[in-house]
Amino acid sequence: MRSVKPPCPRGAAIFLAAVTLWGCPKAPDPAPDVAQPDGAGADNGEAPTPTETSRPFPPPDGSTPIVDVRGSSLELNPDDNMLSAALWRDAVWEEKQTELLLAQLEPGDTFVDVGANLGYYTVLAAKKVGATGRVFAFEPDPESFALLKRNVARNGLDQVVLENKAAGATHGTLRLFLSTANRGDHRVYDPGGGRTSVEVEVVALDAYLAAAGGNVDFAKIDTRGAECAVLEGMKTTIATQPQLALSLAYYPRFVEAMGYTPSVCFGALADQGFKLEWIDDDAGTVASVETAALSPTQDGALLLRARGPS
Repeated sequence: MRSVKPPCPRGAAIFLAAVTLWGCPKAPDPAPDVAQPDGAGADNGEAPTPTETSRPFPPPDGSTPIVDVRGSSLELNPDDNMLSAALWRDAVWEEKQTELLLAQLEPGDTFVDVGANLGYYTVLAAKKVGATGRVFAFEPDPESFALLKRNVARNGLDQVVLENKAAGATHGTLRLFLSTANRGDHRVYDPGGGRTSVEVEVVALDAYLAAAGGNVDFAKIDTRGAECAVLEGMKTTIATQPQLALSLAYYPRFVEAMGYTPSVCFGALADQGFKLEWIDDDAGTVASVETAALSPTQDGALLLRARGPS
């Protein structure tokens, strides 16, 4: 990975954070930032067509697509050509990230899923933490939330708290711009292409988690560029809970579109004692990485292990 410093954001971002600690200065009249479902896709919001398989997706007979993933049953979205199509084909998503995330969790832990989509990580984490653990799953898109709710119910996971809300820097509302092809590519800024948008509620995790009580052991945040806004909204949780581990999607171009500088946002975590590790799902590897070495163009994911006991 090249040792280059990401450039400062270009132009005026549509949505900027309310505070400056994690990235760029406050813009006039910002709208609250928000998390979105996990997934991947091209800049135009349309996902690449998955590799063809002998088992076509969606099922040509119109039946509801359901797949077994590590002993859990997941209903898929027949209109989603990214996460759902990949699970139908491979019965796994982000295999290395999945392995690392589950390895960090123990029975009784608390897991927060920001951008839960149809519930892949929510369900797997809930099974790992067990009946004595807790899972808080946030999904702002109404369609994906309905699917998430069904998947939690079909697996009998009473320890999961579901929130049809986004997480961001501050409490409020904003418009979520929806992708029709890749249900993990909804965004809180308009990337063009005439997307339909819906108004969603946003919560700051510090206030939400304080009301819920107890510590948080792991938070997975995959928000199509709004990761820094989510981190801003949980800065007290991060500062006061050394047992907290994080898994963060890394979309530098989308982060800049939100008005943040990736090196500043993620560098703030390193300044608080986190060691950043780069997850390469294609190679199946994880390796330490310095903030200055993060690419300004390459997408990926970061693991930040716990700094110490609670």
